[in-house]
Amino acid sequence: MRGYFAESQKPWPSLLVVLPLVAVYEAASRGMLRWLESGPADQLVAFSLLRRAFLSIGAQGAMLPALALVASLLGWHIAKRDRWSVKPMHLGAMAVEGCLLALPLVALALLVSRAVPFAATTTAVPRLAVLSIGAAVYEELIFRLVGFVLLSVILSDICRFKPVAANTLTLISTAGLFAAYHYLGAERFSLGTCGFRFVAGIFLGLLFTTRGFGVTAFCHAAYDVLCVTLLAPMSDL
Repeated sequence: MRGYFAESQKPWPSLLVVLPLVAVYEAASRGMLRWLESGPADQLVAFSLLRRAFLSIGAQGAMLPALALVASLLGWHIAKRDRWSVKPMHLGAMAVEGCLLALPLVALALLVSRAVPFAATTTAVPRLAVLSIGAAVYEELIFRLVGFVLLSVILSDICRFKPVAANTLTLISTAGLFAAYHYLGAERFSLGTCGFRFVAGIFLGLLFTTRGFGVTAFCHAAYDVLCVTLLAPMSDL
């Protein structure tokens, strides 16, 4: 078990375990999954933010967000000089672990939804599930992978905060940005849903720091897909 927990936190296994999620979303966004409606890329805020960021520096291409994810994890792996071999059983265990860790979030969302209505949606469930998978991966790329690295550099290396203070501020800041981000689209701000998403951001941030990117992204994706199944309007975490 110790070998699994150590390996599953590393960037190379994380990349391998999220690649199928990326492939499903990218295939659907290009109309390659005929049982879905038209591609969902234009509805995914995280995808649009990444694409706009690349356009701001003169880079164009629909595949750039996916390539950024691959390049980030691959570059991290090479920088760490980790080994390339990964046990297939560990990849399966990472997916299962992510799904199990999503259950507390689902339970909390069900409790919150009794008091606070989540945004309604008319999107068909299969398409919504694919949107959710894409949202999970690209939101984790923005808020956990990129957000944690940038804030850690600013707070630790530039501002010279002590590790505990830097880590705490990074966790709180990324959770707050994660909660606020969901109101960039058509959904109206609600203190209840924002509070839930802030708590979810804290949970996912702690998961990222202790279990790595792959388990966190799978947890987020599993949460979204489960909520599509149980209560479709809640799926956009």
